[in-house]
Amino acid sequence: MRCALIGVTGQLGHDLARTFDLPGELVRLTRSELDLLAPGAVGRVLREIRPTHVVNCAAYNLVDRAEDERDAAFAVNADAVGALAETCEGLGATLIHFSTDYVFDGAKRTPYTEDDAPAPLGVYAASKLAGERLALERCRRAFVIRVCGLYGVGQSATAGRTNFVETMLRLAASGKPLRVVELPMPGPVSFQGRRLPASYANFYIANGLVLVPTFNDKNDRLALNILAEVFSDREVVGIYCGDLIWGFGAIHCMTQQQPAA
Repeated sequence: MRCALIGVTGQLGHDLARTFDLPGELVRLTRSELDLLAPGAVGRVLREIRPTHVVNCAAYNLVDRAEDERDAAFAVNADAVGALAETCEGLGATLIHFSTDYVFDGAKRTPYTEDDAPAPLGVYAASKLAGERLALERCRRAFVIRVCGLYGVGQSATAGRTNFVETMLRLAASGKPLRVVELPMPGPVSFQGRRLPASYANFYIANGLVLVPTFNDKNDRLALNILAEVFSDREVVGIYCGDLIWGFGAIHCMTQQQPAA
């Protein structure tokens, strides 16, 4: 087995490389070693390596900016994926490609499955869906994995970004005291025998107010009071979200997917 890992300096690629323990060789490919946007680079580099498996962790993931940079988003998330799939098919290699739950519009009231029809709302989502389709159309041994979010031992700071875990470690190392606010949890909420992610922490901070999910639970008022103390300069408003979490999210999750118009 020879696995080529593309996008190794990003958070996902870094952690996959760090935890790789399969028999065989892992070939780590940075952007300098494989520029997905350079004409002919995908075919040339992969034919030199001749991998049995290709894992693509590279992506254009600037969701808001994609609305103004459509060509850039599609170049990385779609066109480059198509080139990877075509090359993998020619080499007889397996392609593992990572996509996103953004390919759905979030309107379904029950959990999504692989067979649900996508309905992307923005350029980023449309580019990722196009990449999924090209991967599956051009490589018979392609697998698409949709993820919602990433966290962990990231290296995203190398690209000028960071994640929550890294931020907490940085603040702790600075010697400044951290204020940790403990929120209660509502009672278990289930749908068709499946536990749903009911949580007061899925609140949304807006201009002048904070929208907090509630669940007709005895802890609703306690959570609202705690958050009112934390956000003393804003009005804290509770909104019943028992129906929203059928889609495995609440108010804050909804803000990631908004119509362009």
